[in-house]
Amino acid sequence: GRDVTDDIKAKAMELGYAMVGMTAYDNRYTYVSKRRWVKPYPNAICLAMEQPYEKTQTIPSEPAEEAVFATYRREGAAGLELADFIRSLGYRAQVHNPTDPGSVIIPMFVAAGMGQQGAMGYLLSPHFGSRHRLMIITTDAPVTYDSPVDYGVPEFCTICQVCVNRCPGRALQRDQVWWRGVEKFKIVAKRCRPVMARYAACGICMKVCPIQRFGMKAVMEHYATTGQVLGKGT
Repeated sequence: GRDVTDDIKAKAMELGYAMVGMTAYDNRYTYVSKRRWVKPYPNAICLAMEQPYEKTQTIPSEPAEEAVFATYRREGAAGLELADFIRSLGYRAQVHNPTDPGSVIIPMFVAAGMGQQGAMGYLLSPHFGSRHRLMIITTDAPVTYDSPVDYGVPEFCTICQVCVNRCPGRALQRDQVWWRGVEKFKIVAKRCRPVMARYAACGICMKVCPIQRFGMKAVMEHYATTGQVLGKGT
């Protein structure tokens, strides 16, 4: 069949997604508990929906949590509609719940050129940093894969360290570590989860990230010009 990449991307943007990318579904990242659920479709449509800016800056708060779940709700509904659109083109599609996906999805977003993993473990995108909610739809529709992009995020995070210093649980590490054959930033879950449980979620790392606050372009240009991290110390 004909390549339907442009059709799917246009429909995704129409439904309210801020970013969409295409890559191969990497079955190595499928959770053991979900292997019987995940259908063997070769392609992953990576979708990101922006979380409202103003409410995110109030973290930790009830309005911020409302923003999180309102974004998930909109994203989930849009995902179901996008999957129906793909089926209307004559192909199969499986929606992965954004709050309970079938696999680790950030590596696929990186492969699709939509960002890189930051020190807090989130995907940092060029548009709104970590202030987004992610989901994938797997499909057998013929699409053209996007390519990974080196935005310089790991190097910048090593210099910045704002989230590392501000994490109330001391759950973030200053340097990348080798984990299961990959050099990456790895959060210490046993320090992160208790804080989230005690205070009904957290998100401080998202809030204080300069890329989330000011955008990647402004942050990188400021650093290139001044040697300083934009907003650090504020």
